[in-house]
Amino acid sequence: RDSITEAGAPGKHLMFYCISPTAACYIASMNPDYGIRKTDAIRFTHLTEMKIEDNSLSAVPVALNYGCFIQSGGFSFLGGYAGGPEGVAITTLASAIGDFIVFRSNWQWRPNTFPLKDPDKEGKDPEVVWSANLATLAFARNIPAPQALLVVSGPESGNLFRYLEIASNAISVVPFGAHLQLCRPTVPLRENLMTPLEAQFLGEVGRAAAKQRLKREEAYEISRKLLKKTEHLYNLPIKERKKSHLFIGKPFEELYDMKTLRPKDEELRLYEMAKKSVVESGLHL
Repeated sequence: RDSITEAGAPGKHLMFYCISPTAACYIASMNPDYGIRKTDAIRFTHLTEMKIEDNSLSAVPVALNYGCFIQSGGFSFLGGYAGGPEGVAITTLASAIGDFIVFRSNWQWRPNTFPLKDPDKEGKDPEVVWSANLATLAFARNIPAPQALLVVSGPESGNLFRYLEIASNAISVVPFGAHLQLCRPTVPLRENLMTPLEAQFLGEVGRAAAKQRLKREEAYEISRKLLKKTEHLYNLPIKERKKSHLFIGKPFEELYDMKTLRPKDEELRLYEMAKKSVVESGLHL
């Protein structure tokens, strides 16, 4: 609340997602003076494969009576309890339906699929993308609530590969009926690994995909062309990636001028290079 006030936007909508998801932590946050206001949101989550536990069930009625917005989202692990992509598509959608009914969520992160053996490949493995997008399409057609893809990347900010993965994720999901929300790297190892220019780029790519009225097959092909440029990153063993120049970037304060809050030339060059790659892959920006 202090941060958005200092930024000149005291009425900005906030979403609270507690680090310790206990009923006490959730309930304590609902405070119009010092915590989550009725115009803000709380994210309730659950365990994978449709498991909803007592903390959420205890806190949800309080949030409903308090009157704030509720956000949630279905997810499942490829290679886990549900097996392959067909089973995971069913469980992640069922999980989203369960959240919509039990939590009465106002909006959700799209039904997502996570690769059990390699979390960095979220949004990049073809089976993961297929199962998540199938569930997203079913959600969009049948559930009266907005859904958004939480756009992540393996590489950090200040890295061209992060921009390319942001673009590929956005292009692949827009024709399936999801909105877009920028997120930090999949496995963040330090703070401030996002920039406003990345958010601008995500918005430009998403609007272009919608304006161009891409068919799902066309979006898949453009997305795969971009991912071809990053797939060699994942030949590295998981433990070696975060030490590699292919993944390491820079935090916000090194990519922006802290006095003017404008992107430095280094960040602008990455942005322009990424736009060029997107156009070459078939999307008109």
